Amino acid sequence: MLKSTTFTSMRNGVRTFATNREIVALDEKYVCKWSEPIPVAVERAERIHVYDVEGKKYMDFVSCYSAAN
Repeated sequence: MLKSTTFTSMRNGVRTFATNREIVALDEKYVCKWSEPIPVAVERAERIHVYDVEGKKYMDFVSCYSAAN
């Protein structure tokens, strides 16, 4: 079980993390791996762009990666 101190803020009634590093660390600890993960925690998406929890903007080139397998 995750400690409540792991979460740093509330947005729209949802607990959120402060950084990509915190989320990636939890992923490494609790999630079964089937491929090398991308070390970015996506918070939201708009069309071809995704935004991480730190506000950085990326273009999504892997949107169908899992569907292709």
